[in-house]
Amino acid sequence: MAKSFPEHRLTYSELRQHLTPENIKPIQIIQLSLVSGLVIVGALVILLYYNIEPSQDHTVSDILFLVQILTLVHIMFAVPMYILSPIFLKKLVRKDRLSKIPDDTVSSTAHTEMNQAEKCLFMIRSAIIIRSAMYEGVAFFGLTICLLGAAKGILQSHTVYWVNAFSTIAALWLMLKTYPSRDMILETCRKAKLFVS
Repeated sequence: MAKSFPEHRLTYSELRQHLTPENIKPIQIIQLSLVSGLVIVGALVILLYYNIEPSQDHTVSDILFLVQILTLVHIMFAVPMYILSPIFLKKLVRKDRLSKIPDDTVSSTAHTEMNQAEKCLFMIRSAIIIRSAMYEGVAFFGLTICLLGAAKGILQSHTVYWVNAFSTIAALWLMLKTYPSRDMILETCRKAKLFVS
């Protein structure tokens, strides 16, 4: 049975004290792993691009049609995703959600302030992972189209389909820009008003 604690308003100093390198490092490792996955697949696309001859349209007409359709789907999927992802983060990181996180999801049960700080970090960690997964999902879809195009020589003869790589560039830029440092986490919590000064 989960234990309950009296109401406690988390302060800036309590949260800052809890944001140790040991507590932040798992989030950073996850985000860097997602970034490295995109870089590796992107490098494979470039390798294929420079090692396969351009295709002739009549030999790959079916694949070319498939790439065209997938490119349209990718654009229709990517644009709303990147527009909505900041809004999605705000929906996930809210003060009212903090009180709904069960006490048994955190390890600290002796001190209420530590319990609140852990809950805050738990919520931030979950939000960052979900947002990064959204970025990466769109980016990998685009990279898959590029991979197909490069392997069949379509990218080499129809460079317009490199447009599918832009979601990867955007994902890498956004994930590096929002790298979960201590200051970034504190700023996110400040904007969500999760602590009192």
